[in-house]
Amino acid sequence: MIAWGGESNILGTHIFFGDGGRYNPVTDTWNLVNTNGAPSKREGHTAVWTGTEMIIWGGDDSTAILSEGGRYNPVTDTMDVDEHQWCFRPPNLACSGLDGQRNDRLGGFRRRRE
Repeated sequence: MIAWGGESNILGTHIFFGDGGRYNPVTDTWNLVNTNGAPSKREGHTAVWTGTEMIIWGGDDSTAILSEGGRYNPVTDTMDVDEHQWCFRPPNLACSGLDGQRNDRLGGFRRRRE
């Protein structure tokens, strides 16, 4: 299992995370993901497993709804920012992803900024 990003709200202070970890069920341990070349800190993003890499897309960084992401390869432990604009516009939060041979994104919602 691979986890990436997220947000914590401690006493009203929002902290966004731009790191992640890989879980090894055989050894019951977590290892940090290499963050060199990683996308910006975010929460509410979609993560999709393609069979060879995890794609992270969209989300929110407290200042904007994002329409970019990155790709993580666990074999090489490398992350690349992906700024292709193949994401449906406008960017949405909490969209769902389908894994497999294609990059599909369904639904989501837009957060109104106050």
